[in-house]
Amino acid sequence: MILKTTRIPPSDAGKAIAYLASPGENERVDWIAGSEDALDTMADLATIAGARYAMRHQIIASNERLSTAQLAEMVGDYMREFEVPASSKELVCIVRHTKARADEGDGNGEHYHVVFPEVSEEGAYLDDSWTHLRNEKLARLAELKFGHAPVPGRHNRPVIKALQEERPDLDLKPLHAAIAAGAEAAGADPATWRPRSAFTAGAHQSYQRRQRAGRDRQPPDRVVPLYRDSPHRPTANEDPRQGGRRPRLPRSSRGDARIRGQSRRQARRLAPDRRPGPRPGRPASHVALSKAGDRPGNFRERRSP
Repeated sequence: MILKTTRIPPSDAGKAIAYLASPGENERVDWIAGSEDALDTMADLATIAGARYAMRHQIIASNERLSTAQLAEMVGDYMREFEVPASSKELVCIVRHTKARADEGDGNGEHYHVVFPEVSEEGAYLDDSWTHLRNEKLARLAELKFGHAPVPGRHNRPVIKALQEERPDLDLKPLHAAIAAGAEAAGADPATWRPRSAFTAGAHQSYQRRQRAGRDRQPPDRVVPLYRDSPHRPTANEDPRQGGRRPRLPRSSRGDARIRGQSRRQARRLAPDRRPGPRPGRPASHVALSKAGDRPGNFRERRSP
């Protein structure tokens, strides 16, 4: 299960409403709670208060189908975690989008959009500290309560510590087993292993562009680096996909050799086939260095007397 948060300013309220309400790439859109008027009210409250953000947009994507009761329990846990005021609970909007999966892996094709007001009617602002960590904790909590297969995240150690302190009655054995299995598959230490997404944000955006262009519906298995066919292909320790640093290619592989401090534009101007000289149809002239110095590229045309 994945929880992702974005914050929407009042100026983008119309775009948010259009995205949530219109089918777009979705096969079906269902409003479970709230309405478009509630979203407009969130934007008005933020505008009156002079707040930067109007809506807290929460995406819930589960590998296993959620029942209505389970979804309501998750929303309740989020409200308690971020202390959503009672006056804001009436404005909460929940929309279910059903669409074809971008890959052939796990998933049921459904995801949920939950929108909370950033500013309450009393002018109180919604807490936004440690959002990523708290989202991960709420996701692991829901998986363990509902009996879903836990999905290890990027903050396993602090999440486990928080769950042990806040929910001592919760059985964390499935989560520990999932972390151990993932670390073993990656050949890493379970205490320090941090998983990486199989379908990155860049691959997702590329898939969406192909969808809008009417091309194939299948995303690439992975993002192919530009240096795949280069003789300077990095080793496993240098490969950025495996946590290494992207190798610095030799000067010959990064373009034409240039004088230190010289821009590409200056280098092109000084190329043999583009060297400054007399213009066609004009009196004979010669090119001299300007008073600015002898830096390459600082030329001006001086007419002969």
